[in-house]
Amino acid sequence: DYERAFLALMREENLEEAVGLIDEAILQEPEIAGYHRLKARILLALGRKASAEAVATAALNLSPKSTDLLALLRDLAVERSDRAAELAFHRDLAKLEDKEAAWRRLIFLLIREQAFDEALLCCEELLGRFPANSAYWQGYARVLLHCSRPRDALQAASKALELSPDAAAHWAVYARTLAQVDRPREALAAADKAAQLDPRKAVPRGVLDAWEARSRSD
Repeated sequence: DYERAFLALMREENLEEAVGLIDEAILQEPEIAGYHRLKARILLALGRKASAEAVATAALNLSPKSTDLLALLRDLAVERSDRAAELAFHRDLAKLEDKEAAWRRLIFLLIREQAFDEALLCCEELLGRFPANSAYWQGYARVLLHCSRPRDALQAASKALELSPDAAAHWAVYARTLAQVDRPREALAAADKAAQLDPRKAVPRGVLDAWEARSRSD
């Protein structure tokens, strides 16, 4: 299992499966620091940095002299500090400059850091100034979904479509909001519309399969 997980990491493929494989190895031999170290590296390759840091920290308790783990934790700490500093800078910039582009950049960074409640307030700030911008309504809908407010997200997505009915990205987000409020048949129709307008905005097949299963059970 360890060897297969290692090979998957090196090839940068099947990384989710690699996590499962290394978890099995850890379950059998939890005292081996190398397993935990590899899991941290795989999680990092998947972009799950907080989880990678937690696993690497636990592994360091098993192998406190591991230079590899120390280097990994140092790099993660530096990046976390840099990202926090970048976010703080753009918060100040948005308030000081009070320009549309500065608010957009701040929203992007907040979403990246999963600070969805604050991102929601920034979206509302933009919509208050640019209520006819359909892209801002679409972005607002996406953030509302992250905040577990699907009915409000559906209203926002509907507004985006009202303003730009031929925007494939709006139809894709609208489809996701419909699915979240248990309207899978309508979600499938909206997803089909998005794919017709722009195949690049098509909802992934696996998601569509799940919606189709739900629609059959209705």
